[in-house]
Amino acid sequence: MKRSPSRSNSFKIPGPLGFGANQNQAFRRASGTFFGVLNPDLRLPRNPFPLLCSALEEKKQMGVIAPGVEDEAKNIADNARRFPTPFRILKRILPGSLKPDYPLAGRPIPVDWLAGLFLLFPSRLFTAIKGFDERYFMYCEDVDICARFRLAGYEVFWDPRISVIHQAQRHSHRRLKHLKWHVVSLLRFFNSEVFSALRRHSR
Repeated sequence: MKRSPSRSNSFKIPGPLGFGANQNQAFRRASGTFFGVLNPDLRLPRNPFPLLCSALEEKKQMGVIAPGVEDEAKNIADNARRFPTPFRILKRILPGSLKPDYPLAGRPIPVDWLAGLFLLFPSRLFTAIKGFDERYFMYCEDVDICARFRLAGYEVFWDPRISVIHQAQRHSHRRLKHLKWHVVSLLRFFNSEVFSALRRHSR
């Protein structure tokens, strides 16, 4: 563990781990009321944490929250989404189908799941849910953890009142290795007990 001048701690994890395993390692070394997961390619024009932390403190059943996300051209990104199904995946492939699942709102709204590029958890609930499922190497860890929060009776909220900027690189669309990871993760999710429970819950 090395202390940097910015009052943050950095540490090196031996060997390559998946996204969820890396975040779980970071959480074990973290302290504080909240635990944040942020991509390194995010820019924060405004500090989003006071607003988001306040929402988590006010609503004790809120398991995770995220701000809105924009690309560098100020287009709204789709970081709040409905749970994937084989039908929805096929529908998103069609031309003109990449529309946001949720409309912009002037308040936090409940959603199915949030993309893992920015997630903020109450530490007590991240512990209760046992963190990310490390069987996912990359992709769908965010879907899975949001689904488990929902199934456990907690809420997943998106707060578009404040936004961060994401320099998005959709590796799944451009690199065969990332596409393979994405497909494998989707198949794992669709064959999981979590997905089966979601289907039973939605009936």
